[in-house]
Amino acid sequence: MGNRAVVDDSRHLNGIHYETVEQDGGILITKRQDVSAILAQAKRERDAFPEHSGHHGRDMVKVASIPNIEVEKLMKNGIWFDKKRLKAWLNDPDNRAFRTSRSIV
Repeated sequence: MGNRAVVDDSRHLNGIHYETVEQDGGILITKRQDVSAILAQAKRERDAFPEHSGHHGRDMVKVASIPNIEVEKLMKNGIWFDKKRLKAWLNDPDNRAFRTSRSIV
């Protein structure tokens, strides 16, 4: 890496920390969010979710807690507003940590 100068390291927006850096004649913006509390709460909710809750049908059931930084990625990739793709993303085992229910949506 070449020269690196932090331009801004203090912006917190919706729980996301942004760092803007001038590097090698360009600008690099990095984002990070501590999601450990969100994931721990999602696990507690998932563990407490009844195995056979009979919630299918018209009842509204919370199925996930998705951190803001992940929502941004989903929006950028066109998944957030696409019901079919979001459902597939929620049901992907790689995203299980965000789930608050055990059932597949």
